[in-house]
Amino acid sequence: MREINILGVYGDQNAVNWYRIESPFTQFGYDILNNSTSEKLVIGEVDKVFEKYDIVIFKYMVHQDLIAEVLAAAYKTKTAIYVDMDDNVFDIPPSSSANKYWPEEAKLNFKFFAENIAGIICSTEPLAEVMREYNDNVVVIPNKIDPDMWKPRAKKGPIKIGWTYSNTHREEAHMFPKIMEGVKKRHPEVEFQIVSGKAVGAKTLDPCYFKDFPKKLTKWNWDISLGLLESNPFNDAKSNIKWLESTMAKSVFVGSNELPYNTSIVNGKTGFLCKTVDEFVDTICTLIEDEELRKDIVNNARKEVLKNWNIQTSKNLYTNLDTSVRVL
Repeated sequence: MREINILGVYGDQNAVNWYRIESPFTQFGYDILNNSTSEKLVIGEVDKVFEKYDIVIFKYMVHQDLIAEVLAAAYKTKTAIYVDMDDNVFDIPPSSSANKYWPEEAKLNFKFFAENIAGIICSTEPLAEVMREYNDNVVVIPNKIDPDMWKPRAKKGPIKIGWTYSNTHREEAHMFPKIMEGVKKRHPEVEFQIVSGKAVGAKTLDPCYFKDFPKKLTKWNWDISLGLLESNPFNDAKSNIKWLESTMAKSVFVGSNELPYNTSIVNGKTGFLCKTVDEFVDTICTLIEDEELRKDIVNNARKEVLKNWNIQTSKNLYTNLDTSVRVL
């Protein structure tokens, strides 16, 4: 069987592009093009890039001029074009900062692009269900962890509980101080930390580029990591990446009992799932008081992640992409 030549194209170097393009493409030996650098695609010359590849996979696509150029080049070179998605961009909560990246014009441009390419790649099945409205050929390729990036430290000192906040999840912000208040009433010695956000009584930690994040997360040395999600269609399409990262940093994950966590976490074995603030508080306090339970949960979760969510031992699902489906 002839080897398939694949190119991945992405923009800024962030966690999303790392998990969806940089990490898997490096693992499987495919070419990568950073479209935010001097090597970016040039209008009028895109076909010269495409002619070397059977498949080109883009991380999002919203710019009208580039969409027209890409579709024309794909038609000329008979290259199969895919777009990789990890968010339900058609159902973003009003409070989310993601709206500034996805105004109505961008959504319309993306919809047109998605309907006229070979297929869509998604990180989860719930997201794939959403995207099948725009293209019949939707493939699920989950996010995977590279174990070599994670060098966890031995836990020591006071119990630390952390949450990685993002402006794309502003609707969850109200949960954190309530959980913190409930826990501190029973365990005032515990230290709470929050990344990229502020909460009275918690230490604020600065965000960082993703390639530094594994080192930072292990340095913060959290005993317990939180994954807070409200129930809505946008969150239903999210992946379990916070559980994967927390597990690799040897932190017990306590998350909302919502998609995506309740499809991958075995409650009470590889993490904990909670519906209410009171459940979060009770679960966290139980973990604070039981060091052996914390160790057992982390060990169970790491075995699961290293077995089933490990990019180094994963099958190359990109070889299953349909190269015969062309631009419509």
